[in-house]
Amino acid sequence: MTCTVIPLRMADHREDLIRLWTNFNNLRIAGKEGERLSWFYDQNPLGPAKTWLVVDDNDNRIIGCGSIFPTNKHVNGRLLKAGVPSEFAVESTRRTAGPAVALQRALLAGYPSEGFEFLIGAANHKSLPVCLRVGYRSIGTATRWVKPLQGEYWLSRYLKSPFLTKAAGFLVTCAFALLDRRHFTERGSVWSCEDLEKVDERFDDLWNRGKHLCRIAGERNARYLNWRYTACPERKYRFYVLLDRDDQRLLAYLAYSINGQEVTVADVFGETPQSTAIDALLLRFSDRMRAEGRHSLALTYFGNTVFEKHLQRLGFFRREKSQTVVLHAGSALPEDIRTTLSSADHWCLFSGEMDV
Repeated sequence: MTCTVIPLRMADHREDLIRLWTNFNNLRIAGKEGERLSWFYDQNPLGPAKTWLVVDDNDNRIIGCGSIFPTNKHVNGRLLKAGVPSEFAVESTRRTAGPAVALQRALLAGYPSEGFEFLIGAANHKSLPVCLRVGYRSIGTATRWVKPLQGEYWLSRYLKSPFLTKAAGFLVTCAFALLDRRHFTERGSVWSCEDLEKVDERFDDLWNRGKHLCRIAGERNARYLNWRYTACPERKYRFYVLLDRDDQRLLAYLAYSINGQEVTVADVFGETPQSTAIDALLLRFSDRMRAEGRHSLALTYFGNTVFEKHLQRLGFFRREKSQTVVLHAGSALPEDIRTTLSSADHWCLFSGEMDV
């Protein structure tokens, strides 16, 4: 099969794009395709996504798509426009290597002319071979971390007796709670917490304080956060924040969503990723979710191993599920920028920055 890759023309290709999205992510966006199109292409304060389509030359049918959505990264104090690859889909009946490779090559050839300076994203085991074949570099692994909150839920996997599971689970849950509270009791009086539906100007203040303290910092001003999380049409996000009790200054926050009894943290930010404030934020949030009966807290992280050690100390466990983080750095970037981008130690990347 031969194919051609063309840029998206929304007026001509809208229905084809919706068809491909629905087939690829039918449970996630079913019934919300129009909202997602508007969110993805019209509402991002950093500009619209850029999309390429694969056309089967035999019957002129559009059989695949791939997009890049824009974000900003502050790297070594320099503002760069980055792209995050997203929404790659090829019709299952034509899912051979040819269309996927052609699509990725066209995307890599085209992104500099669209103003992007580099691409960063997470590839699963199916897409990784194609990414490496066309020129992406693997720079490490994004790992899923899980913190158990309810003993009964976890013990039910191993104990057959409902009575024993319930009794032992109660004791284990109490132990989880005591361990968490032991960590934050000492300085608990200096902080307070809030749960918010959307962000406000305090997030801009935190962003301006913190963005220069990291070698790489992804865009997190209030306007961008409200687009990425509050306005997201497919998933309901909220923000849990840690405040200075005296002056109500925002010290750290996390963005999260709830699916059944599992809580997923999509983003975490403070002045520095390895801070007492972020430890306290995660512990207090865990306590809050446990009180609501949620059974686990999960997040996906790529970056400096110091933060991973913090997660382990706070009761998170590394899971087998992981993705490979891939980078394509434009040739126009200075060598020091390319070196920084290529090192996992300089990143602090969560799932909300790796995909939409």
